[in-house]
Amino acid sequence: MRDRDWELDAACRGGDPEIWFCQGKAAEALAICWACPVREACLEAVLVREHGLGKSARDGIAGGLSAGQRWQLAREQKTAGESRPKRVGTRCREERGTSAGYRRHQRAGEAACDDCRAAYRLYHQAYRLS
Repeated sequence: MRDRDWELDAACRGGDPEIWFCQGKAAEALAICWACPVREACLEAVLVREHGLGKSARDGIAGGLSAGQRWQLAREQKTAGESRPKRVGTRCREERGTSAGYRRHQRAGEAACDDCRAAYRLYHQAYRLS
């Protein structure tokens, strides 16, 4: 069984599930997601759950991204995964999976790990939306 203890700290826990799947409430759902302390873990879990699904088979807001954005991210990760080095950098241990961890990799001159690269991409997506 996978470790899902992070769900206990999710900002959406106990809320109205309708906002995650209603087009008219997408802005509210995104605001909750982006303020959530476990957004990265949620996004990782939903990407694993949706692995191999097409764009039309995904639905709702999860991990701070719409269904189309998650499909695009999964597609980019699949394409880039073939050329990425498998060795994870050692610079981000305390900041793994954050944009700060990504910048630490860059300063060290090493390839960023997948977690830090994804966090950095999400940070910039949120920045562009604001």
